[in-house]
Amino acid sequence: MCLDEENHFEFTYSVDGDTVKLDFVLDYVTDCEYTFTVDSDSLTFVGGNGTADPGKVYELTKQE
Repeated sequence: MCLDEENHFEFTYSVDGDTVKLDFVLDYVTDCEYTFTVDSDSLTFVGGNGTADPGKVYELTKQE
């Protein structure tokens, strides 16, 4: 995950039902979870445990 030119964070992820869990390699970065839904061309994440803003919604739309 690259936040900008200087901040890069390696992680692994796993999916369990409608939850994706991010496990960051660096111990000082908090592991976190997002719930997600997929609807046609839209992928929506909702911040959960360990996120900076629990409940915040992130929507990604597929572009062709």
